[in-house]
Amino acid sequence: MPERCVVLQFSHKSMLGGMEAFPELGQIERLLADAQRGILFSAATSAKAEPLMRDLLHVKGFQRVHKFLSLLEILTTASDSTLLASPSFRPDTQDYQSSTINQVLSYLADHLDEQLSESDMARYAGMEPSAFSRFFRRHTDVPFIQYLNRLRINKACEMLISSDTPVTDICYACGFNNVSNFNRQFLTQKNMPPSRFRRYYRLNEDCEAAA
Repeated sequence: MPERCVVLQFSHKSMLGGMEAFPELGQIERLLADAQRGILFSAATSAKAEPLMRDLLHVKGFQRVHKFLSLLEILTTASDSTLLASPSFRPDTQDYQSSTINQVLSYLADHLDEQLSESDMARYAGMEPSAFSRFFRRHTDVPFIQYLNRLRINKACEMLISSDTPVTDICYACGFNNVSNFNRQFLTQKNMPPSRFRRYYRLNEDCEAAA
């Protein structure tokens, strides 16, 4: 079965203890607060974080602590992240996974390659389309299609960075039904076409490797 994700779990209490012992870790408090609303990091930040998360699967002792703190530094100092839910959203810590909005957001993330419509998701959430539209925007601050396109473009960025998959194949793998719309959405969000984004990222990688 293909790998879907790598998950790192830690308790809020343990982080508070670390911040009390080391005031230098105080920046993490903002990261933890933002995480309550969900944070979408850019493809570039994700690419930096991925090797550290994979290292944490097998390193031990001091190296484990070092890798973990390095990961937190990347996430804390990232200037290109996006909060997924509005300030009014407060997760139910007693029943977080069962809340409707989190089920909807999880479903979207897992089915980006499928044809997803707002009416389909309204049925999934057990709501009328108009009520779902208001509900979704209240929790995310953006309309459904804008949120969906943002997720798809970020997935496309990850594929452009991590593979040599042709742009056309990436378009359909991310759920877009035609290349023109994909290119238009990508240009709107990233200010450059997909092919240039790939070249630009790899040029930066080559420069960093040569430094």
